[in-house]
Amino acid sequence: MKIRDVVDLKGKKIVAVTPETTLADAIGAMTGNHVGSAIVTDDNGMLTGIVTERDVLRLCADRKCSLTKTRVRSLMTYDPIIGLLDDEVDVMIATMVEYRFRHLPVMDDGELTAIVSMGDLVKSQLKEAKVENRHLKDYIAGKYPA
Repeated sequence: MKIRDVVDLKGKKIVAVTPETTLADAIGAMTGNHVGSAIVTDDNGMLTGIVTERDVLRLCADRKCSLTKTRVRSLMTYDPIIGLLDDEVDVMIATMVEYRFRHLPVMDDGELTAIVSMGDLVKSQLKEAKVENRHLKDYIAGKYPA
């Protein structure tokens, strides 16, 4: 299964902020859209980084900060690992596990096209395994004509 298949099912909704966005506004954008991350773009709309709920939580745990004064640039991940639509889902899951991140920006022809989470990828793998399991059980039970 390819990342393209996951994006086709999930959709291409992207929440984006700028490095100058306050953490309060970034949190509002993420929670308002029911997502766990926001893409950080420059003035030209180009991907420069990503900020996640976990980033904000760690910052708040490490030190007291003002969510209305602190800017996204202070905690965003610059130049995040990206996926391509034709990447295999299992390869990207392995990459996300190895590098310990849960949100993957997806590029197509040099442009940001979607963002997928670890949950999206695992869900797609689980669905594919269930379908394969069902077909194998039906085959063993002789439900397919010979």
